[in-house]
Amino acid sequence: MFTAELQRCLREEYYQNKSRSTIDTRIWMHSTDGKFTIKSYVQLIQGNQRRQGLFRNIWNFWTPTKVSFFIWKLLKGVIPVDSAITRCHIPIVSKCLCCTQSSEETSLHLFIQSDLTKPVWAHFNDLAGIQLPRFYNIGLIIKTWMTAAKKGSMEYLCHSFIPLAILWDIWKVRCSKKFEDTHSQQTNPSEYIIIKVRYWLRRLCQIYIPKRRSNDGFLRMASLLSIDTKNPPLKSPILIYWPKPPIGWVALNTDGASQDGEAVGGGVMRDHEGAHLSNYFSYYGKGTNNLAETRAILDGLTYCEMLGYARIQIQTDSKMSLQWFNRSLETPWHLKVWWQLIHSLSQNMQVTILHVYREGNNSADHLSKVGIRKKSKGAININADSRLKQILMGDKAQIPNIRYAR
Repeated sequence: MFTAELQRCLREEYYQNKSRSTIDTRIWMHSTDGKFTIKSYVQLIQGNQRRQGLFRNIWNFWTPTKVSFFIWKLLKGVIPVDSAITRCHIPIVSKCLCCTQSSEETSLHLFIQSDLTKPVWAHFNDLAGIQLPRFYNIGLIIKTWMTAAKKGSMEYLCHSFIPLAILWDIWKVRCSKKFEDTHSQQTNPSEYIIIKVRYWLRRLCQIYIPKRRSNDGFLRMASLLSIDTKNPPLKSPILIYWPKPPIGWVALNTDGASQDGEAVGGGVMRDHEGAHLSNYFSYYGKGTNNLAETRAILDGLTYCEMLGYARIQIQTDSKMSLQWFNRSLETPWHLKVWWQLIHSLSQNMQVTILHVYREGNNSADHLSKVGIRKKSKGAININADSRLKQILMGDKAQIPNIRYAR
């Protein structure tokens, strides 16, 4: 149910839109711009189920699309191995063509445990230092590889490509043996797969430009694969100071957060010398991070008006909030009612907005975390909260915070 305040704001929004146009417009409530998209519909029917990162990570620009589709089908259990055909009530005699002795062909056996695949996995697991758990399946093996490196690094390229390429080449060898009359009997098909995957990997690494640095342990793997390692330039950490407002102005630091779908916000007001004037934290119920950032700014301006502060410098670590305030970015339809209130309040005061790094917004961040714990509205006695008092004293004394390269 909407609160009374929100119902009033929605009615005002409705009448304003109606006065501007006599044509009714359909609005899809489950997208930010009010327009229907397949993506928003899928998110709606999925509800609060968390998306599986494994399925998201098999799609990337260095993996051929046909390989990604194959891995997706393999993880869904629809690759036509003998056991899958048997599940469709089609009686067949199962025999794994990748083993010297007769064995039933299942996905786990063919791709992980067959005579063809064991040497391949042993070779690359040893190169990368991958230790498989005692009980495993294909999805867990892929996940173990992909989570062993940082996204954006050359190490992640290798760790995300190798298991997918191995599975794809195993399937090609199996289908060649089963369906091609002209299949060439390689003296060592396992060695053929190893050489092919290593060749693919070297070619990819030659053109790949990493965005993050690889771990130091990757040097050994790169040396064994004959790959030239690449790392972006190492950025030095920078010092972040709390920016003091001009004389006669009040600095309003705000921050919003969303945890498990629950939105909270917080903020603190200080004068040009850094002296604490007031603070607040709020709980907004169900909502997104953008809603939390927006309502935290609105609450801060409302309190400033109540306390009689006429010149306000908003300091936020949300670039989107800054653009919405300056009207340089289209506001999502479900946030327009809140931004109309913000702009309406700003007309009665002198308000500017400034983007600050998160490290320079620690006080507001701390208050938003209090809102998460309390799940209510309120304020903090700075003499009773040692952490907030420490942050405020450090900002007032211009003690810098360190921002490390990300």
